[in-house]
Amino acid sequence: MKIGINNSLCSGCRVCQLICALTCEKVNNPKKGRLEIVGHFPVPGGYEIKMTDECNQCGQCVRFCPMGALYREDEE
Repeated sequence: MKIGINNSLCSGCRVCQLICALTCEKVNNPKKGRLEIVGHFPVPGGYEIKMTDECNQCGQCVRFCPMGALYREDEE
């Protein structure tokens, strides 16, 4: 499975980072997640999701993203 990203739907909530950190690192610290959320300000709602090289494509971020900004590419 490969994770796809639709940055236009990202609200910057960082739920994906938290779920990633909890799943992969077993810590309650979004900064330990294997993806980054980058804000592009002053544009309101301008966020970009970036997967790091450490991402193992487990898909937990896809499962819990409340905005649908992450998806499995094989399910398009």
